[in-house]
Amino acid sequence: MVLPENVKVPPYYPDTKVIRHDIVRLLTNIEIMDQQVGSLINMLKKDGLYDNTIIFFYSDHGGSLPWMKREILERGTHIPFIIRLPHAERAATTNDDLVNAADFAPTVLSLAGVSIPAYMQGKFGQFMITVFNEWVKKVSTG
Repeated sequence: MVLPENVKVPPYYPDTKVIRHDIVRLLTNIEIMDQQVGSLINMLKKDGLYDNTIIFFYSDHGGSLPWMKREILERGTHIPFIIRLPHAERAATTNDDLVNAADFAPTVLSLAGVSIPAYMQGKFGQFMITVFNEWVKKVSTG
């Protein structure tokens, strides 16, 4: 558990009780989310589904602290984003390419075998098309 007295307040925020409370809330929410994702993954493993399950984990910028969504520094331009494609050629690697969130929904629909509605913005796997193509090819050929 994160305690207010253990929080390091960045120099661009005033070191006040309110700011410390906000930082504690943000860090505690991250810890809780990590635990929940871990529980979900453990359930998938226990049920024998993990090795054939696509996992998308992403979030927005949060916004519980001033300026988090409105600046060009990392906390305003980066979000958590993890994709687990079992059996993908580049599994367990990282990629620093720019990602467009408008491509998320069409990608998920395509991977689930659902047609993408014409009105939907974005394209299937546009941000990582080669990785997805390799994964789809491996799944379809066994």
